[in-house]
Amino acid sequence: MARLTGVPWGRLFGYLRPHLRLFAVAVVALLISTGAALLLPLVIGGLVGEVVGAGDTAGLDQILLMLIGITLVLAVAGFAQTWSLGVIGERIVARMRAQVFDRLVTLELDFYVHRRVGELISRLSSDVTQVRSMLTQTLASLLSSLLGLIGAMVILFLLSPSLLVVILALVPAIVIIAVVFARPLRRLSTRVQDAIAASTTTAEEALSGIRVVKSFGREDWERHRYGEDLRDVVGIATRLVTWRGLFGAMMTVLGFGTLIILLWFTGHQVIEGTLTLAALTSFLLYGITIGTSLSTIAGLYGQFQEGAGAVARVFEIIDERPTIREDAFAEPIGDVAGRITFESVTFGYGDERAVLRDIGLDIAAGELLAVVGPSGAGKTTFCNLIPRLWDVSEGRMLIDGRDVRDVRLRGLREAVSLVPQDATLFGGTVEENIRYGLLDATDEELIAT
Repeated sequence: MARLTGVPWGRLFGYLRPHLRLFAVAVVALLISTGAALLLPLVIGGLVGEVVGAGDTAGLDQILLMLIGITLVLAVAGFAQTWSLGVIGERIVARMRAQVFDRLVTLELDFYVHRRVGELISRLSSDVTQVRSMLTQTLASLLSSLLGLIGAMVILFLLSPSLLVVILALVPAIVIIAVVFARPLRRLSTRVQDAIAASTTTAEEALSGIRVVKSFGREDWERHRYGEDLRDVVGIATRLVTWRGLFGAMMTVLGFGTLIILLWFTGHQVIEGTLTLAALTSFLLYGITIGTSLSTIAGLYGQFQEGAGAVARVFEIIDERPTIREDAFAEPIGDVAGRITFESVTFGYGDERAVLRDIGLDIAAGELLAVVGPSGAGKTTFCNLIPRLWDVSEGRMLIDGRDVRDVRLRGLREAVSLVPQDATLFGGTVEENIRYGLLDATDEELIAT
C-alpha cells in the first residue's frame, strides 16, 4: 500500500499509536455506520416490492420505523466518528508541529543559509495540516468507502453471483488508471506546496521588512513579486485539479458504468419474471453504492497522492540532523575567565571559498578588542565562531585553553554574550525581552541591565 500511495504508513501510524482507544471508537463507529448503510437497500427494497405492491399498511409502518432507527444509528455513529477523529487529528497536529519546531530550533545556522523562513513556516503550518487531514478524515472516508464497496459486493454475490462477476471484471481497469495517475498527482501536489511556500516567503519578507519597503517606496514592487508567486500557484494548481478531475471523471464512468450494466441485467430479469421488484430495487441501490464508493475512492486516492508530498516535506525537516554535534565526552564549561584563542583558524561556508583564512589570535581575559573591516569581510563570522554557531574548517577555537568542541554547547553559549547588529524583539513585554538572555534573572539584575 505504501508503494501504491507513496505514503510511509508504518511511520505515520506511529502518531496514531498513543490514541488507539479513541481510534478504536472511530473504527467501531465506522463499522456500525457502514453496516447500517448497507441495510438501507434491503429495507427500501422490501418497502417498494412487498409493502407498496401488497398495500400492507402495517408492514409499511414497520419498515418506516426501521428506516428511522437506521437513521438514528447513522447519526450517533457519525457523531462518534467525527468527534473521535477530530480529537485525534488535533493531537497529531500538535505533536507533529512540536517535532518540526523542535527540529528547526535545534538545527544550526548552516541549515538556514539556503532556506527561507517563509518556506519553513509553510511546512510547519499548511503541510502539517494536510498530513492531519490525510491521516484522519481522508483515511476514515477511504475505509468507509472500502467497507461499503466490499459489503455491497458480498451482498450482491449472495443475491446473484453472476452479477458480481460482471462487476469484478472492471477492477483491473480501475487499478491501471489509479497507477497511471499516481505519479502526476503526487508530483504536481508537491509543486503546489513548494509554490505556496515561495509565496509565503515573499509575504513574510515584505512584512518583516515593511520599514524598508516603506522607506524606499517599494509597495508596488512587493505587490508585483507576490502577484507573480500567486500566478505560479494558480497555474500549477490548475494543472493539478485538471489531472484530479480527469481521474475522478474516469472513475465515475467506471463506477456508474457498473450501475448501467447492473440495470441492463436486472431489467431483463424483471421482464422475464425471474427477478422481483424488491430485488431489482435492492440491486440498483447496491449498484449505486458500488458506483459512488468507486468514485469516492478515486478522489481519495488523488488526495493521498497530494498528501504524500506534504508528508515528505514534513519528514524532511524532522529527519534533518544538526551538523554541529556535542561530543559524547563533552564536559561542562565551568567558570570562564574569558581568554579567547584563534589557533590557525580557517573557515568557509560549505563548499564555498574560505571567508577566514589561517587566523591566529590570542585575546586575554578582560581585554577589549575591536574588529573592523568593510561589509562582508567576515567580522560577524569571526564572532560567531566563539560560541560555536559555526564549526571551524581548519584549526582550533579555544576558550581558556579548551577547544570549544570539547565542552557542552549549552554551557558554552550561555557563557558567551552576543549583541547582534540588528535588535530582535520577540512578542511580549520589554521586561520579557530583557530576560531572554537569562530567564531566571532577578529583578535587581534586570534593573541593573
